[in-house]
Amino acid sequence: MSKQVLDGESTLLALAAAIYGRLPASSVASATSKGWAPLCRAAHEDMGEVPEMLEALGALNLHERAELLEDVLDHWAMGGPASQAEVVNRVLAHLGAPPVPGQNDLVDALRQFGVGVYTPDDLNLGDIDPYDLAENYGVLLARATPDGRDMPMLVLYPETEGAGIEDLERRTDWEHWGRYGKPDTNPAWRLRARITDRSLQGLVRVDPDGEVDDELWRAAETVSLPEHWWALLDRVRHVLVVGPVKDPDSPGALQAAGDAGELLAVVVPVDFR
Repeated sequence: MSKQVLDGESTLLALAAAIYGRLPASSVASATSKGWAPLCRAAHEDMGEVPEMLEALGALNLHERAELLEDVLDHWAMGGPASQAEVVNRVLAHLGAPPVPGQNDLVDALRQFGVGVYTPDDLNLGDIDPYDLAENYGVLLARATPDGRDMPMLVLYPETEGAGIEDLERRTDWEHWGRYGKPDTNPAWRLRARITDRSLQGLVRVDPDGEVDDELWRAAETVSLPEHWWALLDRVRHVLVVGPVKDPDSPGALQAAGDAGELLAVVVPVDFR
């Protein structure tokens, strides 16, 4: 999206004018922003200064535009001016467009001048499953005796290109595991299991309200588990989750990952549903 903004002068102008039309450049802003912001402020206060502002913006090279965009986004993150539509209306006035009173009209006006504006409805964000936007894993059933007692184990392996040790390290706080000793239990992560058909549904992390905020694995279909594995799961009520292994079909994959220091592990409770 940043590249699209840099390529579209009108979009960058609308964003920057909404900030620097009212606020000075901060002390940590780039020299580019410190030089351009006063021209923008003058244009905001006196429409006669708009050509100078536009000329100065047009003279910026790609690197300078990137600096300006970064400073603008920092301001937006901290909270922009109260009336952004008012400043954009000044830009539209210079372009020969009438002022717009409402948000929908503002979006339409910007689109008429080639500014790509998209709303959540345009993007159909409500239809996007967050699981499809993240890296996913497959699971293998196994058993382990990390503390001398038998317990069920799930071995994770990558199913998408970006899945792997770096992704798991970023998304979890699981400990590195050398296949010896029992990892800590983390109740925020849950293995969801369905009693009615004796199947597993997914491996998820839940927030304090019980809502799912991350999902590493989801069952693509319903498969009833072997009776002995389900019985162990039902008795222990916890599962040892380890991974990732690069080649799930290799008998030595788990040991190889542990020897390389690329094996994470955690004990999670089972959420029977």
